[in-house]
Parts: sequence; C-alpha cells; structure tokens
Amino acid sequence: MLFKQSTLDEILTSEKEMIESGFDRYNDYYQNASDVIEVFRNGMIQSICPSCSIFCRFFSQVDKHLVLALFSTLRLHSAQCTMNLRHVLEAGTWAAYALAHKNLGDFINSDIDSDIDFQRLGNERYKWLESNFSDDVKNIKVLKELLNKFFTHSNILSANQTCRNNTKAEAFETQFFDYENEKTVKCELVLIAKSAISIMGLLYKVNQKYEGFKIQDEWETKYCDLDSKIEISRDHVT
Repeated sequence: MLFKQSTLDEILTSEKEMIESGFDRYNDYYQNASDVIEVFRNGMIQSICPSCSIFCRFFSQVDKHLVLALFSTLRLHSAQCTMNLRHVLEAGTWAAYALAHKNLGDFINSDIDSDIDFQRLGNERYKWLESNFSDDVKNIKVLKELLNKFFTHSNILSANQTCRNNTKAEAFETQFFDYENEKTVKCELVLIAKSAISIMGLLYKVNQKYEGFKIQDEWETKYCDLDSKIEISRDHVT
C-alpha cells in the first residue's frame, strides 16, 4: 500500500490509516500481537496488592510500550518499534524484580547525594532473576541482546530504511516512513508478541512465589493458546 507523507497533515492521516489497516495488511501476525497485548493489558491481572506500588509502575510502563511498539511497526517506524520493545523487556524484568523487592531503596542508591547508578542496579536485578528464575529470564535476555545488536542503534541497515538510490533518475530518494517490507513487519509483530508472552511468563512465575497480584481465572488458558499461535507464526516467517 502507498501512504502519503509529503506534509505533516498527510503523515498524520496516513499513520491513522496504517493502524486501522493492520489486520488487512498482516492478517494473523497482526492479530496475534494485538491479542497478546490485550491479554497482557486486560486479561492477566485481577488485582494488585497495595504493597506492590513499584511493581504497578513498571507494569504500566510495559503496557504503554507494548502498545507503542505495535503502533510503531504498523506505521513503518522500525527503529521506534524496537526501542519501545527494549523498554518493554527492561521494564518487564524490573516489574518481576519489584514483586519481591518492595522497598524503594532497592531501586535507587543509598547515598542520596550521588547520581543513581542504574547500571549497577540493573545488574543486581538480572543477577537476582538469573539466580531464582534462570529459565524464564533467559529468553528475555536473548531478545534484548538481539535488539541491542541489530536494531536499537543507528547503523547502515537502519539507515537504508528511509533512503534509496534511484539509479534511473540518478538521484537519492528519502522519505519519512520506512520502505515497507512485509517480512520485516511480520518479524517485528512476532517479536512484539514473543516479548509480551515472555514477560507474562516471567511475572507469573515470580508471582507464584511472592503473590503480589491476583491472576484472572482464564489467563493461563489464553496464555497457552497464544503461545502456540506465536510459535507457529515465528516458524512461518523465518
């Protein structure tokens, strides 16, 4: 499909059209990503313990960036999609960590006069998760490493998404939207769905031990069904 992008008004109109045409353009790949986000947002948690306010903050951040990742790939902004997914994975592991660590002191430095050492705190989070939930956090680390290696930093591959050499016209062509590549978008939709499934699985395991929230009755059935569909989609697109 061709989307107008010469003016800001055209871009705004086209981006709305891109989101609304998600299923028509990408069928089950879109549907699976949309469904798993809906389950994460409205089909997993019934209630949260009052002591888990930090968990709630990070859960909300995952929620936001999952939706933004979906909108970004549909709107042909691959870099924006993957950067949002990086936030999803980071916030998701923080949310899992927060189920067991409810004191704000576990998320900031003890010395209030120093800068917050997020690198050290992040390493402590992963160290704890790997010691207690190694199988569940392993896939998340693989996904994050994949994003960091290829997608969340500028490189010649990402630079090629909005610029082409028109040999016939002997000129360069640039545009606002990425040049649409069906396989790329399908891969990103699978990656979005897989990220959401992985975070939900980790939260579920941690919550079984620390009981920070109550699970909705039908969640596990929906989770298993979507997990199977996502694996089928991944096999077909790769």
